[in-house]
Amino acid sequence: MIKEKVINKIKNGVATINFSHPKQNCLTSNLLDKLTFEINGCSLNPKVKVIVLQSDKSMAFCAGASFDELISIKSLSDGIVFFSKIANLLISIKNCQKIVISSVHGKVVGGGLGLLAASDYVIASQKVQIKLSELAIGIGPFLIAPLVRRKIGVSALSSLAYNPKKWKSSDWCLENGLINDVVDNEKKLNLTLNEFTDEVINFQLESLTMLKKVLWSDKKIDNIILENAQISARLLLMPKTQKILNKIK
Repeated sequence: MIKEKVINKIKNGVATINFSHPKQNCLTSNLLDKLTFEINGCSLNPKVKVIVLQSDKSMAFCAGASFDELISIKSLSDGIVFFSKIANLLISIKNCQKIVISSVHGKVVGGGLGLLAASDYVIASQKVQIKLSELAIGIGPFLIAPLVRRKIGVSALSSLAYNPKKWKSSDWCLENGLINDVVDNEKKLNLTLNEFTDEVINFQLESLTMLKKVLWSDKKIDNIILENAQISARLLLMPKTQKILNKIK
């Protein structure tokens, strides 16, 4: 039986949300629902000033959408439901009334980049590598593209999207704005994260909330993400995509 978990621990104004899945912390429907629920709950919780998003450090940070679930989708309606769950999680992070800090320790693939792009601040280990693998399986990074483009620009996004098998380093992510801070190792990652959150929770909550609203001033992006989720669902069911998925399986 596959065990997937989302654990939320709140201490001294910091909500640490940790997610895990034995298949490289991939995102299943159940995991997406749980993460969205916890983010939305923390957004309204007066005891929370800052949210830290992280995953099981024994694996990749996030392998993106669950491959097993992608293969199981056989109707457009099911595809739209699944991709909309990813969209809703990213929108909940973006619209959260508290700032969301992602602590990233390892590889990030596909939809996992959406978590970084939707976050307000990203602290990462030097070991981090990223890639957008969607074109290689017959779809594309449409859903997360608006968020990633906002952070790194069209040129850098093109470099990622058109090279679905090529990994980009943590230094590349830092230079292009997807990551805000890179540290040498996991020990320093935890130390830097704690130092940063200790500083941020002392800022006035209203100031943090208003700053986030200013930085996320584009109000059209939510609708674009949801519309692009439908594009991904349609492409998933195309014969060539299904052939690629079954071959990989």
